[in-house]
Amino acid sequence: MKILNSKIQELLDQAIEINSDKPEAARDLCLSALKIAKDKEDYKLEGEVYLQLIKAYRLISSYEEALDCADSARRIFTMIGDDNGLMRLNNLIGILYYYNGIYELALQHLDASFKVAERQKNNKLMMATLNNIAEVKKKAGDLDEAMRIYNRSLEMAQENKLSMYYGVIIQNIGDVHMLMGDLESAESCFHEAYSSFVEEKDTANLSELFINLGRLYNMQNYPTRAKSFFETAVSMLEEVQNKFYILDGLIELYKLELVVDPTKALTYLKKARMLAEKAKIELKLSEIELLLNKHYENSNDYERALYHFKRYHNLIQKLDANNLILKLKILKLEKGSLSSYEVADPVSELVNEEIELEKEKLKTLEKINSELKYQAYHDNLTKLANRRKIDSELNRISDAVKESESGLKIGIFMMDIDHFKLVNDHMGHLFGDRCLKAIGGELTRIAEKYGAFVGRYGGEEFIFLKEDLDLYLANKIAHDLNESIRKLEIEYDIVGDKKQLTISVGGLYCECIEAFHKLSLIELADKALYIAKAEGRDKSVLHIHKDIEDISLEKMSN
Repeated sequence: MKILNSKIQELLDQAIEINSDKPEAARDLCLSALKIAKDKEDYKLEGEVYLQLIKAYRLISSYEEALDCADSARRIFTMIGDDNGLMRLNNLIGILYYYNGIYELALQHLDASFKVAERQKNNKLMMATLNNIAEVKKKAGDLDEAMRIYNRSLEMAQENKLSMYYGVIIQNIGDVHMLMGDLESAESCFHEAYSSFVEEKDTANLSELFINLGRLYNMQNYPTRAKSFFETAVSMLEEVQNKFYILDGLIELYKLELVVDPTKALTYLKKARMLAEKAKIELKLSEIELLLNKHYENSNDYERALYHFKRYHNLIQKLDANNLILKLKILKLEKGSLSSYEVADPVSELVNEEIELEKEKLKTLEKINSELKYQAYHDNLTKLANRRKIDSELNRISDAVKESESGLKIGIFMMDIDHFKLVNDHMGHLFGDRCLKAIGGELTRIAEKYGAFVGRYGGEEFIFLKEDLDLYLANKIAHDLNESIRKLEIEYDIVGDKKQLTISVGGLYCECIEAFHKLSLIELADKALYIAKAEGRDKSVLHIHKDIEDISLEKMSN
């Protein structure tokens, strides 16, 4: 039993150590510890694991799971009579409520935690809880009261020599000064916090401080200095994988750059959108979608503006449903429906029914969002990737080349349906659409065969991308693309002259050692396509070069 307890504690200690920088990994460690604790019915350690899980789930914005853990922790600490555990739990519940905008209940739990900490003379928790109460007051707009409580918390940190918390509190005080418009005092506090974070080697809080300094200097009309702090913050946050604050930094960079260079500004916002989608931080994603909507509206690109507004609208609906689920779970938590007695009551049953209904609504919204995303990146007729998705894939390959130590061998093949204008003119556009669909289906099959990417570049032109291949395979793919379309045996008639539909292929085999500009490679593949057409069509031409800066004029024809 002692060995098992030691293993649980070891996992828990590891999770505590990495939680700030790697909350997902901390969560996984806690879940492993939780399984052992449950199997051995070690209730004390099980409760401790739940407390740490709440912290991890909070950092990755999984509030529903965090509230479930709070329910379980409360049941366990009540059952074993652990007042200290309940005191720390109340502090964490207060934080969860704060992040969900339920300020009155947050203050009630934080106040309860503070009173127990005061009774036990737990100075560290008293100071931390005061800081949290001040955060709630600040968010609720009571800045004077927030400042008073922050200062009290700061005094406790100084009296008890809790230097590791000093920087956090002084930064929060600086934030209040900034909100009050006292930028000079804010700057003084931020520089004091900087010294504390450097001394404590607190990288996570230092990077968040740099975002605040960027905002401060932007308000003081020092855009160059502000940009430098935002960029440094994003770089540091990427190292510790703090996705939430990376998004803050990228959004601030977008707003700053928008005045100078809207095109460059957009790259920050697109990067933020990709990160928010991947990390499933939907509150930030909705903010980004609305910014993209306004950006494209101002650029008179109303099609893209409408797309991002639809995405924003669907996300808001989903967030509303999520918020209702969270509030229903909070009602359960407040009623103690998961107490040690497990007493069923009509309200609890109603709450459970409402939660299930909202979950069904969420599934529907997720399906709509998934379909909308598919439509945004795929051609309606052929179901192949569209230009937006093609650009994204080429950017991804370029990034892969940049990250690879030895470079990357890639093949880019441009394809064009031979005489397609004549086909449309003589056979009609419905027949032309059927041809495009058939070719799209066949190219999809070949892409799956080779583990490659295929898209409709525009009109009757297609693109085929394959990474990590040799020259032999590149030549084989070029040949197969021609041959597979011939085997479809699609016939058309031009004034009594029956012909078979074919394609011309222009390929580029490239051993890239540095990141490339996508247009330069497509241009080279297009030149090979032009040669294939000039030499009689229904054939493939493959250009070869070893380095993007040193293009060879060798070619292979099939």
